[in-house]
Amino acid sequence: LGNVVLCERIRLSDKSFSDEAADIIAAFLKEPFMGGRSIASGILYAELDDIIAGRMTEMGLHVLQTICDAFADAKLVDVNLSDNAIGQQGIGACNTVLSKPSLERLALCNNGLSEATMEEVADILTNDESGTGCVATNLTKIHFYNNMSGEGGCKQFARILEKSSKLTDIRFSS
Repeated sequence: LGNVVLCERIRLSDKSFSDEAADIIAAFLKEPFMGGRSIASGILYAELDDIIAGRMTEMGLHVLQTICDAFADAKLVDVNLSDNAIGQQGIGACNTVLSKPSLERLALCNNGLSEATMEEVADILTNDESGTGCVATNLTKIHFYNNMSGEGGCKQFARILEKSSKLTDIRFSS
């Protein structure tokens, strides 16, 4: 039973979570089940768009980090973090899911990603400290539209594209 996958896809979209709710969700996702594996460990597709709407910054960052960190053992291939107005502080809170070597499809739309934030995103996706390749090399889809990135953000997006030879689906506009 050790190889049983309890769930491959999770959709937490369109519900603004409180700190307490995020803690409960994360604990559930990380709890060992059959064979000692957690539900989160088998998740490939995570729809995490619009999960902090209307929340104050501190709570929103806690919710993002708590939920994203729950996927530490997952081999995510598709992540949607759109519509979270995460800005620069939020990118750090999402690092656990953004830095997954297994990631193939990513959406970060309508998040208020400024030029500086896009630099941080590009740093995460193009980082190859381990020498095994960066996240960007596996990307087949990348959607970054309706942000506030401007010309500088576009240059940072170009850094990601330079490393992304497998892309078949690209959407970008500031």
